[in-house]
Amino acid sequence: MVIKSFLQLVAISLFLSTAARSSAQTPDPRDYEVGYFVPSKTTIINTYLRHQAGIKGRNYSADAAVFRATYILKLGDVVITPFDAILPVVDQRAFVPLANVLGGVNPAFGQLPTDFNLTLHATGLGDVTFLPTIGHGVTQNATNHTHTWYALTTYITAPTGQYDSSKLANVGSNRWTVNPLLMIGQRFLRAFTLEAMVNAAFYTDNDAYRLPSVQQEVTLKQSRSLGAAAHLAIDLHPMFYVGTSYFVVENGRRDVLVPTPDGATVSRGETASNTVQSFRLNFGLRVTPQTLILFQWNEDVAGTQSASRGRFLGLRISHAFFKAPTPPPPPPPPPAKKEEPEDEE
Repeated sequence: MVIKSFLQLVAISLFLSTAARSSAQTPDPRDYEVGYFVPSKTTIINTYLRHQAGIKGRNYSADAAVFRATYILKLGDVVITPFDAILPVVDQRAFVPLANVLGGVNPAFGQLPTDFNLTLHATGLGDVTFLPTIGHGVTQNATNHTHTWYALTTYITAPTGQYDSSKLANVGSNRWTVNPLLMIGQRFLRAFTLEAMVNAAFYTDNDAYRLPSVQQEVTLKQSRSLGAAAHLAIDLHPMFYVGTSYFVVENGRRDVLVPTPDGATVSRGETASNTVQSFRLNFGLRVTPQTLILFQWNEDVAGTQSASRGRFLGLRISHAFFKAPTPPPPPPPPPAKKEEPEDEE
C-alpha cells in the first residue's frame, strides 16, 4: 500500500510539472503553414490561456498562461526559426486521498477515511522550451493555393522552472527533455489543410526527487515516450475556420531509485508505460490578416487502464509582426499621341 501511494504521488507530481507545458507544445492546425505564407523576418507572438481538470484517474485542476515568441527567416522555399521559445506560468492543484499518502492506517487515528484529501499545490514559472524548426514548402498550383510543406522541430526543455526538492509538487521538472517532431502537411481544394506528425521524447534523470517518509533525495527516471497527431482544418469563410485534431501519446515507464547505505540503489517501484488518446476541436477567428484568435476544447477520450485522463478549455491569441510588401508603382501613363498637321492646299 505504501509503495502504491509513493507511485501515485510520483505520477501526480510529475504530471504537475509537465501538464501545462506539454499542452502548449502540441501544435495546432496550420501552425506550420504560417511559415509558408508569411514573409521573411516575421515575428509571431502567441499567448495561450488554459484551464485543465482531471476527468478520470488523477483529481487535479490547473490554470496556465503560456507565452511564446517565434522569429521566422526564409531562404527561398526554406523556412527557419532560429528563435522560438515557450514560457509557461502555472497554478496547479492535485488532490490525493490522505489514506494513500499515510498508507491507509495511522497509529494515532486507526483506519483513515478515504474522503480526506491532501492538496498538492504548485505555482510559478515553468520550464522554458526552445523549439528551433527547419522546413520546406512546395507549390503545386499557385492559383488554387495547393501546396505541400514538411518540417523538423526539436523541442528542448531546460530545467529552468521553479523547483524545490522538499516539495511533492513543483512547476519545474528539474530535468532536460529533448523531443524531435517530424511533420508533413498538404493544402488542397482551396479551403482544406491536412497535417500529420510523429515525435519521440527523451528525458534525463531528476536526481533531486523527494518521496514522503524518505529523508533523502532520490532519482526519478523515465523511458522515452512516443506520440503522433493528425489535424484537419477547413475554411468556412475568409475570416474563420474550424479544425479537428487527434493525438495519441505513449508515456514512457517511470522508476524511482533510492540509494542504499552501501552506495547501491534500489527501486521503490515503477509506473508502467501507458497510452492516452485525445481529441481537440478548434475554432479560429481571423480578426485581421495578422491576428488570429483560436478557441479550443481538448479531451482525453481513451487510454490504457493505468492512464489518467483530463480535459482543457483554451484561448489562444496570435499576432504576426511583418512589413506588408510595398505595392509596385503604377505604370506610367502612355505617351500622348501627337496630332499630325493637316496638309495645306
